[in-house]
Formats: sequence, structure tokens, C-alpha cells
Amino acid sequence: MERLLILNRELCSGAGLLEGSPTTRSDRISDVRGSMSAAIEKKNARTPAQRVKGRLAITTAFATVAMFGYSGRGAYAGSCVGGAGSYVCSGPADPATDTTQSFVSGSGPLAVTTDPGFGIDTRGTGGDAISLQGNGSATSLSFIESHGSAISAEGVGVSAYSTGAAASSVNVHTTGTVTSEGANGVYGAVFGSDAKLTISTADVVAKQTAIYGLNTGSGDLTITSTGSLSGLMGVNAQNHGATGASTIAVADVIATGNGVYLNHNSSGAASITTTGTVMTTDGSGIAMRAGANSGDVTMEVGAITGDRNGVYLRHNGSGAVGITTNGVVSADSGAGIYAVGSGTDLKISANADVSGNGHYAIGVRNSGTGVTEVTATGAVTGTGSFSDYGVYVDARGGTDVKVAVDGLVTGHSRVISQNS
Repeated sequence: MERLLILNRELCSGAGLLEGSPTTRSDRISDVRGSMSAAIEKKNARTPAQRVKGRLAITTAFATVAMFGYSGRGAYAGSCVGGAGSYVCSGPADPATDTTQSFVSGSGPLAVTTDPGFGIDTRGTGGDAISLQGNGSATSLSFIESHGSAISAEGVGVSAYSTGAAASSVNVHTTGTVTSEGANGVYGAVFGSDAKLTISTADVVAKQTAIYGLNTGSGDLTITSTGSLSGLMGVNAQNHGATGASTIAVADVIATGNGVYLNHNSSGAASITTTGTVMTTDGSGIAMRAGANSGDVTMEVGAITGDRNGVYLRHNGSGAVGITTNGVVSADSGAGIYAVGSGTDLKISANADVSGNGHYAIGVRNSGTGVTEVTATGAVTGTGSFSDYGVYVDARGGTDVKVAVDGLVTGHSRVISQNS
């Protein structure tokens, strides 16, 4: 299991997840990563000995902790003190001396909080910044930072994962900027059968995924961000529990791969909400896959610029699908909005312009039993030589089909129903 957790944290960065996974386009990726180039060059300039030192610090930390444990330095800059499952972090960051602050619980809860003025920066010494681990009969892990503290790392900014009690929970809350030069910004994972995962952040800048969340329990998976997310992916959320809901709510996203991706395999409801702008250079802006057991799924999003697709949704469950776009949605080499449903109703409401290139501007395939509905108030533009449809609707498995577009439609339009 330990090996599995490490692989999940380091390798689940979004590649190969779905149509719209990142490929190499260095000329376009450099535009998005330009702001991080100086930090990455600093990381690459570190000697092999410095990198080994960072890795050994993490290994030693976990090896020396028993039922409740903390491994780091004393009460210096960017460090934490406490015991019996309760710790407080204080002191400003010192990149010359800060090291990974590691905590392990083998029984009961583990709670880490921060004082005003706290900061940590391990980019000079290597490794993660904050790391929480629960195993055995651990019941909950929580890292709560409520004072706008900057957390910077060569590895993961904040990592919290639990293989403990069945009803365990993981909660990560940050209000300052979290930065990772070489890994995920915030990583949360929980493996109990009744477990739940909650992550909330402000700004996160990462080499890999800004926020990665994995829940295998029957509780809810909730990820929220009020700031800007940037990295290979903005959000990569995996819910493989039995009954819990998945809720993703973020503001701005800049990604080289998929902006926001949700893989929902629970019978609970799933939703993605964005209030800002989502921009990707080698993936889909917003993407969701909902498994055969999934219930109702919804998306309500703002402006989106995607490379492969603007909005992509594939729902294999029995519930309804609802997609609302409140900003301009465009795709450079795919569909503006593409949705596939097999449950009941499938409804799309586009409240601004939608465009696709080489594919549909708005494409719908509903094999379910309900109503299929597409409404658009702005221009709908499909270009390209392969499949330049402005609107394409295939609803042969459903009942009523309703299509209403107020703006200009460029490209072909086609509606297929069970009665056509």
C-alpha cells in the first residue's frame, strides 16, 4: 500500500486520462509555464547531493515515528511543535534551513494548525513542505492554515493521506499560496471504506497537478478553491467510493493539460462549478467521466478556452445530465461542448458564444430515456474539415428533443431522434 500511495501522488498528473490529455507542444506549453521558469531552473541547479539529502530527510522522518509522531526541526523558522496528535506550526519561512514537517498517526485524530506569521520553504533543502500520514486505527487527519501563510516546496506543498480506520477523514485547508516546484501542490487521499476527503485552497502553483484528490470511501469528495490554480492540471479528482457525492468548485485555472478533471464512480451526485476563467493549452478545459453507478451530474462553468475540448462530459450512469455555460466557450482542436449520456434527461444551456474546431461546437449523444434539450443564446460556430457541426444532437434512445439557438449558427446542424 505504501508503494501505491507514492505512485498515486507522484504519477497521477493527468496524462492519458481521457481525450484531452496532455501531449508535447513545447511552443505552447512555454507560454503557460513561463512564469514558473525561474523557479524550475533553480530546482534543476541543485546538486545530486542536495536532492539526495531532501529524500533522505523524508525517509528518516517516517521511519522514526511511532503511534503519534512528528519529525522536523525544533522551534525555529517554519517549524511545528506539539504532541499526542495536536501540533501548531509557527515562525516565518527560511529556505536555507526549513525541512519537511512530517506527522504520523497510528491511532485517533491528527490535527495540525498554524499561527499567524507561519511560513515554510523547502525548495532549498528538498522534499515536501507539510506531510500528514494516518494508518492503523487513525480516525482523521487535518491541516488547517487560516492566516494566509506561504507554503513552498520542491516536493508536494501539503500532503495528507490516510489508510487508517474505515470512517477516517482527511481535511486540508489553506488560505495562502501553495507552491511546488517538482510535484503536486496539494495532495489528499483517503482509503477507508467510509472515508471522506475535503480540500480547500486559495492560490496553488505546481509543476504537476495543483490539487489532486483521491477518495475510495463512501463519504463525500469536496474540492474548492477561491484563488488561481496553475500546473499540468488544475484539479485531478478521483472518487471511487460507493455512495458519496463529488463536488468541485474553483475560480481561475491555467493548465497545460486538463483544467479540471473529475472521475466519479460513486452513486452520489457529481458537480463541477467554475466562477472564473479556465484556460488550457493541451487538454480539455473541464472534463468529467461518471461511471455506471453514478447518479445526477451537473456542470455550471464560466469562460473556457480549451485545446482538445472546452467542456467534455461522459455519463454512463442512470441519472440526469445538466450543463450550463455562462461565459464564452471555445476549443482549438475539438468540441466546444460535448456531452454523452445514458441515463435520463440531458440538457445543455449555453448563455454565451460556443465554438469548436474540427469537431462540434455543441455535440450531444443521449441514449437515455429522458428529454434531450439544447438551448444557446449566443453564436454557435463549428469549423474545420472533419466534423464542422454547429449543433449535433443524437437522441435516438430518448423521448422529446428540443433545440433552440438564438444566435448565428455556422457549420452543419443535425438532429437525430428515435422518430427520425
